[in-house]
Amino acid sequence: MTSRLVNKMYHRSGLRSGEACGRTRSVLIRVRRALTPIAVLATAVSLASCTSPSSSTSSVGVTSKTIHIGVLLPVTGAAAIPKPAIQSLNTYWDMMNAKGGINGRKVVLNIYDTTSTVQGARAAVSQANSKDLAVISLDRIAVEEAMLNATQADGLPSVLSQAESGIPTSDSWEFNAGVSQVRQGKMAADFFAHTLHLKRVAVVTEVDSSLDPAAQAFVSQAKHDHLTVTNYDQIPAGQTQYLTEAQKLASAKPQAVWLYMAPLTMVPLVHESLVNYHFHPVWFSQSIAWQFNISLFLANSGGNNALAGSYAFAPWPSLLSPSAATYLHYETKYYPAIASNKGVVDLGLIGWGLNQIVANAIKAAGTHLTRNSFRHAMQHLHLGSTSPVDSSPLLWSPISFSGHVRTGATAIRTLKAGVTEWHPFLGFKSSF
Repeated sequence: MTSRLVNKMYHRSGLRSGEACGRTRSVLIRVRRALTPIAVLATAVSLASCTSPSSSTSSVGVTSKTIHIGVLLPVTGAAAIPKPAIQSLNTYWDMMNAKGGINGRKVVLNIYDTTSTVQGARAAVSQANSKDLAVISLDRIAVEEAMLNATQADGLPSVLSQAESGIPTSDSWEFNAGVSQVRQGKMAADFFAHTLHLKRVAVVTEVDSSLDPAAQAFVSQAKHDHLTVTNYDQIPAGQTQYLTEAQKLASAKPQAVWLYMAPLTMVPLVHESLVNYHFHPVWFSQSIAWQFNISLFLANSGGNNALAGSYAFAPWPSLLSPSAATYLHYETKYYPAIASNKGVVDLGLIGWGLNQIVANAIKAAGTHLTRNSFRHAMQHLHLGSTSPVDSSPLLWSPISFSGHVRTGATAIRTLKAGVTEWHPFLGFKSSF
């Protein structure tokens, strides 16, 4: 399947109908890695020369009535986030603000376009630096990692949705709300070996050095668990067909393949593997990559069901989980066009879950809210299955930060793909 055919599938799908879905085509065509990143939370990134860490005591972004949180995400560029996902970022705060906000203040989100590049992110941060208490981020791994030094130098608290191998203990202003990519690589091998009881596995990544440590950790752990790694391949992103890679995999016959890549690369690869070589292993995705309903819709089109039976790690639950009921209720209340579109409504789970984390830190920081008090609250934030602020299920992995622990997610969910929706899978407990 070529990118042109993916284009046509979007056009025929009905996912483009209505204002809320007018940009969903960008999930695969314009998203190069944003859904591989799709993480939605606070990254306060700025040029080191703009602000010194002494500004951490400032109440920038805070008034007697409002709290301003910036959102750094690729509105445009190679990894652009679809419009419904951007709109859904407001759902949680629409609910909270209707209830009076937090500590008597209502939260306002300011959106800044990173253009999916390191340079664009830094430019966006320089705008947010004078306006916001902290910043919400939804970007690919390479961009988020490049932001770390600038964020540390600026004295801005940042909550990242993911990082390649976690946050260095020397960086006292950044917080990774996800599970480190290296750990997920080990977990994937563990999952294949001891839950699925497979013997032959493979990993295929896009050409991106930031993906290497996790892929290498997977290979190492797989060999430790006596698995045969048939392929460790890297392919350039943005190709129009993947026949060569599909043929290599079909010839090697791994039982499961970790596709560490964006949806635009994944969809044609799984289609070409099935249609041209009748190869349909267990495909696997780590968080945050392509475990979204829109990916299933595109990959399973034409009755091929190329992704049916796949598995994925995700910090958030399936829409079919009872814990998603509160999110769906308010999404229907505030953004009914998005809520009625099964192909994109699960994108909002990310924004809801990460905003819950920020809300609890704001609450814990108290009425004397500054960047430093927010950071202090994040350093001691521990969240289980329920959000104390809104009393609803936490739509993110349980969080536990401490003074020197900068990667807070303590667990990860496993999802199993049906034809059109992801389902909860409860049979995996990792030893990592």
